Amino acid sequence: MKANTNWEFVVAHKFEVVGVVIRNDSGVFMAAVAQYHPRVKDATRAEFLACSRAANLAGELVLSELIIETNSLEVMGMLAQKEVNRSNYGSLVQDLKMKLSPF
Repeated sequence: MKANTNWEFVVAHKFEVVGVVIRNDSGVFMAAVAQYHPRVKDATRAEFLACSRAANLAGELVLSELIIETNSLEVMGMLAQKEVNRSNYGSLVQDLKMKLSPF
């Protein structure tokens, strides 16, 4: 299964919405979700929230495998690191790694 993630920041109202679409190996729609987040500080944090929601949705659907597609090389790079991430995103990295471990 493949999850496409995206987010949109609404400047006038200072909130963001993350969206996830999951499709099977043939590209057939399986599920989608959108989630509101108030006061997200930056784009990297928004990408982590979108990827986290994708992992949650895959768990809710009891999927056995998941490929997350994101536009953020920064997020993917942090997830690929073997050592503990000690940046401001460290807790988001560890949380997402834990959520992705079943897949």
